[in-house]
Formats: sequence, C-alpha cells, structure tokens
Amino acid sequence: ASYAGALGIPQFMPSSYRKNAVDFNGDGKIDLMDGAEDAIGSVANYLRQYGWKPGEQVAMRAMIGEENRPNDVGAARSLAAWRGLGVAPEGEVGDGTYAYLLDFTLPDGKEFWFGFNNFAVITTYNNSSYYAMSVYQLAVELRKSANGYGLSRRAPL
Repeated sequence: ASYAGALGIPQFMPSSYRKNAVDFNGDGKIDLMDGAEDAIGSVANYLRQYGWKPGEQVAMRAMIGEENRPNDVGAARSLAAWRGLGVAPEGEVGDGTYAYLLDFTLPDGKEFWFGFNNFAVITTYNNSSYYAMSVYQLAVELRKSANGYGLSRRAPL
C-alpha cells in the first residue's frame, strides 16, 4: 500500500479495487499485491469501465503549419473542424472522429498529437498526458516486438 492508500501492483485506491479488481487468472482469488495476471486484467477492466473501445485509435501525430498554431490545445473537436483550423492527422481517420489536440514540449522542440477517446480513458487512470502518451508508445513498441517474434496479438490497441 502507498501513503495515500493505493493497493497492489496497479496502485488502485480501495474504491477502484472494489469496483474493478478481477480474478483474471481464474485461480479463485483476486491478488493485486503479487498476481501480475490479476493486476493486468484488473487494469484492463478499469479501462473498459471508463469507456475503452477495442480496436480504436489511441493517438496520432498532428501536422500543423507554423502559421496555424491554435491556442486551444486540449479542446475536443471533430477532425473536420481541426482540418478547418489547419491541423491534420498524419494518418487516416474519419472527419467525424473527435480528438483532443495535445502539445508535448520535448528537448528538441514541440510535437502535436491528436488524442482520441482511448487516450482520454488512459488519463482517467493517471491524469497526465505525458503518462498516457508513454503508455501508448510503449504499447506500440511492445506490439512491434511481439509481431517481430511471430507472436499473435490478443487484442488491438
């Protein structure tokens, strides 16, 4: 437990433990203190409870012209509205999709990203856009690594 009362591997508060903890490995008990499988399954259950949509995008780089720097970073708009402001995704996403514009300051400058519903869900677990982006980018790299070893992926990001 932490000084704030968070429990186990996923650092769930007691209310999250009661609501989201699951016996993911099927051994008949919920073990978030030492059971990695139960911890992973419980975090997945937490994300599902907060609106995670399997197979949907989490985030995507945004292209912004120097003359089009919007001041409303963090606002949710449709991609059609963002395109009208001169901000476009680097990949294919429908115009009706809603996204938040994210601004990351890095040692070599700024990066702009669109965060979609699943990105917002990650921020319910930890309210830092840097944390959520790290989780997303780590998941992308783990998937690449697993696919490189011929391992099948169990669920889309």
